[in-house]
Amino acid sequence: MLDIVKQYTNQTFWFSASTVIALVVSYCTIIILGLFGNILVIVVISRKKSLRGSRNMYILNLSICDVVMCSICMPFSLAKLSLKKWTLGLAMCRTMSALATIDVFVSTLTIVAISVDRYMSIVHLSQLTSRQVVLALLTIWVVAISLSTPLFCFYKIDTLKMYEHTFVQQCIDAWPSERFREIYTTAVMLVQYLTPASVISYLHGRICRFLQARHEERPGFESQMAEKTRNDLRRHRTNMVLLTAVALVFSLTWLPLTLLNITADLAHEIFQESHYNLIHAISLLVAMSSSAINPIIYGWFNSNFRCAFLEILGLSSGEKS
Repeated sequence: MLDIVKQYTNQTFWFSASTVIALVVSYCTIIILGLFGNILVIVVISRKKSLRGSRNMYILNLSICDVVMCSICMPFSLAKLSLKKWTLGLAMCRTMSALATIDVFVSTLTIVAISVDRYMSIVHLSQLTSRQVVLALLTIWVVAISLSTPLFCFYKIDTLKMYEHTFVQQCIDAWPSERFREIYTTAVMLVQYLTPASVISYLHGRICRFLQARHEERPGFESQMAEKTRNDLRRHRTNMVLLTAVALVFSLTWLPLTLLNITADLAHEIFQESHYNLIHAISLLVAMSSSAINPIIYGWFNSNFRCAFLEILGLSSGEKS
């Protein structure tokens, strides 16, 4: 019986049975936590009028992306990396590859937009209108879809020889040339990680210097301020901590996958298929964990969200909103 299971596992998966089980359990944990947290965010924003401001539209957009990531992209990505045979056809091969990339682009650019919004609000006392926020979000989606179009065009189903008399179909990328692939993957890394990380770090640095300058403006500054001004300063600092937490989670969780992609492009010959798929699956799991962590950050640092979460879950009287 054990031999039959082992033979089936070897023929079906790139990994051992124990590795497959560990990956499935890990992915399911992130999926469940991510769905619970982000659906809670969506419900809270939808039901609480006080949380429907233009600024929280970014968070709503991010949560929608995280729900799509957890419910669709993560299961398909794990199946694609684990299974030796792709059985879902060409349309699903292209659609899932493009959808995952669209979702990642939208999430990343939304985090950048949140940082820009907070920077303009704190440093320049400027806030976008609801219409401008909607326009910004539409622009983010258009850019993400445009950048992901090559994946829909250049993914295909290829028949590969697995063993002497065994042939399987796999969903693979088939770029017109190696140079084209290198240009595209470099552009993806710039737009999806390096540029956002740089912009977020720069804006956070500017906000920190601005708040520090206000704090040191004159001795006893905070004690002499009007109550509203002190509250605004505390709120700005709380927002800064929240932004820093989101930025750190983004940078740290996506770093392993980014480094893996760079290594695979520069020296792909060092990887065996099964080893690369396993490292990719683990790196992707770490990256996708940000989808489950973000709602926790909102609930911890934002008192309005925290109270709304407790009320929705029936753990609060709901007097405060």
